[in-house]
Amino acid sequence: MTAVRVPGARVLAGHGLPAMLSSFAFLRSRCAASGAALARAGLGWRVTAALHFAALGLLLWSEVGIVPKLVFAVSWGLLNFFWLAVLRRPAVSAALSLATIIVLILLSRLKYEIIWMTANFLDLMIVNADTVSFLLAVKPDLSRKILIVLALGLPVLTLIWWSDVFRVRRRTAAAGLAACAAALLGLSIAFPQEEWDTFVGDSYMSKFARSGVAAVSAYAAQGYMESDAAIIDRLRVLPNEVCAPGGKGAAHRPGAR
Repeated sequence: MTAVRVPGARVLAGHGLPAMLSSFAFLRSRCAASGAALARAGLGWRVTAALHFAALGLLLWSEVGIVPKLVFAVSWGLLNFFWLAVLRRPAVSAALSLATIIVLILLSRLKYEIIWMTANFLDLMIVNADTVSFLLAVKPDLSRKILIVLALGLPVLTLIWWSDVFRVRRRTAAAGLAACAAALLGLSIAFPQEEWDTFVGDSYMSKFARSGVAAVSAYAAQGYMESDAAIIDRLRVLPNEVCAPGGKGAAHRPGAR
């Protein structure tokens, strides 16, 4: 007998029809697998593009002025490249970056409603259990909203993780992270934030980012608290004397009961 090689099968002569059917089934399964991979990749690209367009919408809605918009764009790139350096997945990185910015904007708006000040980087230094308890006490429905967001967000993030088939090199992500950090530093130095700007309810992300640059610079120069390198003055110690009243009290006056 003469052996005939068919892609995906080895068939003997005289059994041509089963061989053709098996080869067709093999090719169809390969095509179906390739089609599923292409559909998954296409879904990942569409999800990534949608997340970036959502960030663009937040930029146009929340930021006022050219410089705040530039700071927002650089901060968006900084967050994305950070998560890309950690996870290497562009869609998941965009989703986590968008979630971070949305949470920051909501917290900043909440702070502005309470004390008429937007959030800044120094607020991160006072976040503890007491702060969270106070916030939940002020906003009783906030805990329920957080649970709803987590219940809806985790399945969506899982779907995004499944559809994200592309990978970015960590070296490329690190280079992008350094470039965005340098751009943010340059913008913050060239256009420092005014002190009164924190009392205006807009440009939440750009204000937070520029305050972060100022806080890190102050920390590097002065430490956690501003203090002198050497203490010159000392507290004055009172003399060891008993304080005696200068005159008689009301009880010792004539006619007092």
